[in-house]
Amino acid sequence: MLSSSNPVRRYGNWIKHRLQVSLMLSKGRDSYEAKLASLPRITGPAIVAGSAPNPVSPAGVDATWFRISVNASQLVLENFGLPPPHLTIFQSQIKESHGNRDLYWEALRGRETGHVVFIVNSKNDGKIAAFLEQQHYSAGNITPLSHLVRKAVIADMTKRHVTSPAINERTVSNGMFAALLALKLGADKVVLSGFSLDPGWFHARDHATKRNHQKMDTLACQMIVQHELPVFSSDPTFASHTGLPLWHG
Repeated sequence: MLSSSNPVRRYGNWIKHRLQVSLMLSKGRDSYEAKLASLPRITGPAIVAGSAPNPVSPAGVDATWFRISVNASQLVLENFGLPPPHLTIFQSQIKESHGNRDLYWEALRGRETGHVVFIVNSKNDGKIAAFLEQQHYSAGNITPLSHLVRKAVIADMTKRHVTSPAINERTVSNGMFAALLALKLGADKVVLSGFSLDPGWFHARDHATKRNHQKMDTLACQMIVQHELPVFSSDPTFASHTGLPLWHG
């Protein structure tokens, strides 16, 4: 039996998922839109917090902005003096006790968010409510979201399949997905803060793990710029490396 690390299987899954996403965005678009219907609509600007260690606080962003975090990045919002996130995206393996994920819960325990999006794939059971309760983390609402719907949002907004069969570069990071999801949900502009292509984590400053998704995130940024989507970076280095416009407020 071919393992998930087998290049033939990876390539086959890559082709299959591209086809599934293409069908979802054409013949299955009504179903695709319905799967996003339970998520909150955004009217106005949004800030998306990443977990890079030295985030730059965006000028002019205040509590009236829609706030999105990814995994443990809501600590960045706290650092900026902002309230808890309206929306938090959790990776598919968030329930596994391993490395970075244990550090997430050391940081998140006792905190809250308005709405959780839990990415569902073959590596989890699609359920997270009981786990969040065990971690003393409060969520007003929970939406399980298929990894295919996630890929569809990315392709829908960038007009391209931003995927690869390469390990650690199969798709964009959840931070970049969050930015594109914010646009899909109606944000008129999105400012990224705490984004980097270098190692390191805001919530665990002594834990410098290699950052994945660098090529796919860069490609997504190129598509954002090409299609003139209103996405900005408050981090000058990330803006310089990706071509995203720097946010000046």
